[in-house]
Amino acid sequence: MEFVEQVVQKHVRASTHSGFDKINYYSHDEKPPKMPTEFNSMADMVTGARSLTAPGTGFLKHIVEGGVNVIHLRAMMPDGKYEVFTLVVNRWHTNVNSLFNEDERLDSSKDTLDIIPGLIGSYPSAFVSVNYKDLPDFFDMLANFRNNQLYDDKLLKYFVARSDENFWETFDWFQNYFNTSDPLQAGLLDLNRYYRSSAVKQ
Repeated sequence: MEFVEQVVQKHVRASTHSGFDKINYYSHDEKPPKMPTEFNSMADMVTGARSLTAPGTGFLKHIVEGGVNVIHLRAMMPDGKYEVFTLVVNRWHTNVNSLFNEDERLDSSKDTLDIIPGLIGSYPSAFVSVNYKDLPDFFDMLANFRNNQLYDDKLLKYFVARSDENFWETFDWFQNYFNTSDPLQAGLLDLNRYYRSSAVKQ
């Protein structure tokens, strides 16, 4: 890690605009920051996101059986505009030497979460819509999820279920955002892998 950092920081030309991911990358002596208590700016969002990238957060352990891999999130900020992120679950495998019996080689305690600005991925597992005032509560759910009524209620509050009356309005919003923000890469979002769970009512 130290070698790679030296190469990127001192030997790669600045004109390439190469660098490390500001949310998901930690240097060899760096630790995740504390979760902010308020979210009023993009800087607060980044700090909160970085605090969630440590392995084995509570929510990752919960969703491993639900097949959730890609979550599209929009957060309404104080100025009324949305900040959009994609949450990508990195599943830990003890080995990858076979195409079969994958469940036997998974270890959710080592799963990590990458939080990427904008939309990536054609198969969203879930849509999330949250107001900036609720971000501390939402991030608490991601970091500390437990199988109880309190956190089940939080799932229902923030995740847009297939049965939600605003589901297609939400889908259209994300689709239009995808089309306009990245027209070269955008395609029709495929809902075949959308989250199905007893916690998120369908």
